[in-house]
Amino acid sequence: MKKQLTAEEYIAAGAGKCPFCLSDDIDGGHIEVDGEQTWQEVECQNCGAVWQDIYKLVAVDIIQEPAEK
Repeated sequence: MKKQLTAEEYIAAGAGKCPFCLSDDIDGGHIEVDGEQTWQEVECQNCGAVWQDIYKLVAVDIIQEPAEK
């Protein structure tokens, strides 16, 4: 049986696998935003575990600046 990952191990691994069974067969739901908080519910299709990935803003990529008036 594989070891369950701690939150720190899950984040360090890049969060691409289930922290419970280590399967990469996971599905993420919609990304929710409420003020400064952003999260996404994730479900493992292998073992049925459900958890939330919580995101932190680390950069901004300007796509288009406003037109001059």
